[in-house]
Amino acid sequence: MGHKKLTEAERVLLGQWLKVGIAKKEIARRLGRDIKTIRRELNRNKTRVAVGKDREIIYEPIHAHAVAMERKQHAWMSKQPLTNKNIYRYVLEHLRSGWSPERLHRITANEVVLAAKKIFTPLPVHARRSTTLDNGSEHTDHKEFGIQAYFADPYASWQRGGQ
Repeated sequence: MGHKKLTEAERVLLGQWLKVGIAKKEIARRLGRDIKTIRRELNRNKTRVAVGKDREIIYEPIHAHAVAMERKQHAWMSKQPLTNKNIYRYVLEHLRSGWSPERLHRITANEVVLAAKKIFTPLPVHARRSTTLDNGSEHTDHKEFGIQAYFADPYASWQRGGQ
């Protein structure tokens, strides 16, 4: 049997009990959870906040729940194979250099635009007439490519050619 995720109510209790100084082991007992579940929750869903000129790491239950739900929503993506060798190399290289999967997931749209420019710029002008993109929000700045952009129909990845 797989482990059951913490609920929002359990996260709120966890946050309140931590603030009043209750030990993690006691919190686990009160929630009827394994201590490893509590430790994993605190490690995965902590938050950095500015305190003066410094940053402090805290556990904020509402934020923690939002992060956990976002992670859950995208969990299926981790089961998709990385078929593009360049993307595979990029992911592997950054994971080995200490990036977290969450950080890799949040690659900005600006980085997508810069990568596209890197791909298109060395091509001769006659080879840069058009491209076909998916409907992702990372392509909102497609005009910066300087070429005609077409958009594939939803769920029609074959319209985009090679990945």
